[in-house]
Amino acid sequence: MFLAACNGPKEAQQQTGSVVNVGSSASRPKKGIDTAELERQYIDACKFVALEDYNKAVDIFNNIVKIDPNNAPAMYQLGKIFANHGQIGDALAYSEKAASIDPGNRDYQQQYAGILQYSGQGRKAVDVYLGMIKNEIGDEDTYYQLAATYEKLGDRQQAVSTLLDLHKIIGDDEQVMFEIQRLYAAVEQYNNAISWLQKLIKQNPDNTLYLRYLSDYYDRNGQPELAEKTFNDLLAIDPSNTDFQFRKASMQQKAGEYADYVNTMNNAFANPDGNIDTKIFYLVLFIDSIGRPEFKTKDLVFNWSKLLVEAHPDDAKSYAMRGDFLYYDEQLQSAANVYNKSIALRNDVYDVWLKLFYIYSDLHKSDSLALVSNMAIELYPNQPLSYYFAGIAANQQDKFEDAVKVLRRGLPLTISNIDLRSGMFSALGDAYNELKKYPESDDSFENALNLNPNDVYALNNYAYYLSLRKEKLERAAELAKKATTLQPENPSFLDTYGWVLYQQGDYKNAAAWIEKAMQKGGDKSGTVIEHYGDIQYRLGNEAKAMEYWKKAKAAGDASDMLDKKINDNKLYE
Repeated sequence: MFLAACNGPKEAQQQTGSVVNVGSSASRPKKGIDTAELERQYIDACKFVALEDYNKAVDIFNNIVKIDPNNAPAMYQLGKIFANHGQIGDALAYSEKAASIDPGNRDYQQQYAGILQYSGQGRKAVDVYLGMIKNEIGDEDTYYQLAATYEKLGDRQQAVSTLLDLHKIIGDDEQVMFEIQRLYAAVEQYNNAISWLQKLIKQNPDNTLYLRYLSDYYDRNGQPELAEKTFNDLLAIDPSNTDFQFRKASMQQKAGEYADYVNTMNNAFANPDGNIDTKIFYLVLFIDSIGRPEFKTKDLVFNWSKLLVEAHPDDAKSYAMRGDFLYYDEQLQSAANVYNKSIALRNDVYDVWLKLFYIYSDLHKSDSLALVSNMAIELYPNQPLSYYFAGIAANQQDKFEDAVKVLRRGLPLTISNIDLRSGMFSALGDAYNELKKYPESDDSFENALNLNPNDVYALNNYAYYLSLRKEKLERAAELAKKATTLQPENPSFLDTYGWVLYQQGDYKNAAAWIEKAMQKGGDKSGTVIEHYGDIQYRLGNEAKAMEYWKKAKAAGDASDMLDKKINDNKLYE
């Protein structure tokens, strides 16, 4: 909006025809003023502006104005400095004064109008621009600024009229004609917009942008045949342009030409010369719909993601996009395969690594999870999730010392993420428990629950470990009960609470909770079934205990003592 500071305004033609050098500090000074001294001060002030010492520059310019209250150049420079530093009130005051002292100076008027517009006084800015045109000191930019001000005020018709006046002065200038058609389209006068676009196309027959606008205006104007014909012209000029192909497909879909629509879309995605980012932008629109039963074009969209990979086999983005569709469709292993191809081509997109973490965690593939999480740590040493998943993988691999090391490395990175920090402490609790470092394990779980009291896995695991050690059983019962309240359908949590009650000697209630666990799916777990057998033994039902011990052996995943219990028909703990 403003000229570079302290470049004097350009010499301006006044109505009288005389030329005044407004870069000079002397602007009809009062009688008796030392103009040479003012000139020297003006030059010094400009030097300070160049050195970006604006405080000294302002002091000197203010001194000039104090000596010569009608010194327009100094006021102009003050207005410029204040405007560039956001002091709009001062900028407006000085610019207005400069403009009023020398109404024939174009730069003064433009600066004043620009600051008025910036400060939200568009109507006053219009008056200044109109005055410049009337006084014949305006240039092309004045007309553009006036049109832009009208448009900002919501008066597009006046904006059009202003540019039409400019067109009469300078003729078929491309920028003027483009703005005229744009404004006509903005007020939905499409016939006029089309007429001006046709003039532009005649001047620039190979400009595909104008043809695209023309097709769009035909479509908005209710002329679909002309819109389609224009788009065919576009495709003939640039057949590999994916934007054009998608627009063509959209027109076919709108016309009910479904087979043609599908064929055009397939060609667009299969085109190796097409812009991959445009294709991905289009595919992203369908991501949220993949898992919905009502989404009827799933097969079609999946084929497009396949065509994308085939068209761009050396671009990591194509595999990442294909992987996202498989991931959200819960085809996890297939998604992992594709994501791995993506990171092999380009490993600097952390979101792809995250998807691999979650996939391998869900699939319980601890070796793969360990591999990708540790690779990610090397690439992204400041990303805490990499450390968390590396710790989970190490726990699953029974590498508990490694788990402790990597989790403790990641903890300082989780200060701003409470849930993740809680999860890391919980995983540390698991690792320390397996290492039989029970105080450290308990402290870790307590830290986790202080951060997130509703962390169900910390609640359950901590309670279960305490029950196995037969320590802090009241605390264990409190934790386990809360876990069952948060997730009443989880058989593992129900079993944990029942087992805590068993360790407290409350066998009757323990049996009731284990029965709930078996009703919710725990009847397939050897651990849950064995627990129920142990409780039955304590209740004096030795035959029933034997029955469930044998069922536990058949189910697998039971304790090391199970065979001895069966062989001796006796409970061992």
